[in-house]
Amino acid sequence: MVEINREKFFSMLAHRPTEEMETIQDAYWLAKDGHRVQKRDDGQRYFEHPRRVAMILMGFGRQETSIIVTSLLHDLIEDTFVPPRIIVGRFGTTIWHNISTLSHRIPLFDPVDGGVIGYEKKDRSEYYASICGSDEAVRLVKCADRYDNLDIKHWAEPRQRHYLAETRKYVLPIAAATHPDLARKIKGRVCAFENNLDA
Repeated sequence: MVEINREKFFSMLAHRPTEEMETIQDAYWLAKDGHRVQKRDDGQRYFEHPRRVAMILMGFGRQETSIIVTSLLHDLIEDTFVPPRIIVGRFGTTIWHNISTLSHRIPLFDPVDGGVIGYEKKDRSEYYASICGSDEAVRLVKCADRYDNLDIKHWAEPRQRHYLAETRKYVLPIAAATHPDLARKIKGRVCAFENNLDA
């Protein structure tokens, strides 16, 4: 997907109530600020990923505010130090639940100074079962997240094979039951990488 700037991103979201637009603007800002020092494995600015996840779903016609906000914030809990009360206070408990469900690990905060003192990692099978049983927004964002994350050519072969197997086992069934067109896109990327590895 071609990279897009803030102006182009928001130009695709015209014609919606001001309150909804402000909610998306705040999610965009918080995601960009929260991920500001992070880079992807390929050296790219991390924020490009959550923005692309939102764009993928928008490209499929899913422009509901809750889906866009969940897309933008989906990695905020496990990858940044933003306190839960900030997310809940601005975006509500539903968004907090969505991104908490999408997080592989949950930070544990010190009750005195608010700093992160550790993480609670989720069991993989339970993690995916929770997503499978969640509402459509959570499932859609997970599928779009995996589709975008399937740019794995710079990874070592064992890591690629593990990720592709995980995608087939857990993500493709969720995608097939949630959005068949997105499932076909994910499967296409998985097959392309598998064919390349086996060539």
